[in-house]
Amino acid sequence: MNLNKRSIIFLMITIAWICVIFSFSMQNAEKSSQLSGGIVATIVEWICPEGFEHTDLLETIIRKGAHFTEFFILGMLLSQTVKEAMSKRRVLLPWLAGTLVACCDETIQLFSDGRAGAIVDVMLDSSGVLCGCTLLYLLLKIKENARNEKIGEVM
Repeated sequence: MNLNKRSIIFLMITIAWICVIFSFSMQNAEKSSQLSGGIVATIVEWICPEGFEHTDLLETIIRKGAHFTEFFILGMLLSQTVKEAMSKRRVLLPWLAGTLVACCDETIQLFSDGRAGAIVDVMLDSSGVLCGCTLLYLLLKIKENARNEKIGEVM
């Protein structure tokens, strides 16, 4: 394990992001609906100024998209944190850690007024983590291959 300054910074950013995720889950149903409802109203006003009949569907899409996105970011952060600490690119370890965070996140929602945890959301969150881990892995692999090609051209 390589705990240098860079790995500690990524660890701190990752922990902060997990706190952000958990803070959204601690909101009661009313506050959570106000937040997503406000986003829906802004999008409807921007895209369809004359109105939109399917706001419930749009709110569901936005909520699920937010779940996926926040865990996608977590997947990238966990992957980079593991890479910095272990000097290796890995997908399985950060994905498992992210899935554990998703389970904790849904458990927190069980204790928030008017909210419920859902296994479907754990699966969605876990897929977001996996996509984030995989994207970062591929980007780092492309960067490494490009660097190796440059070195090969010099020789």
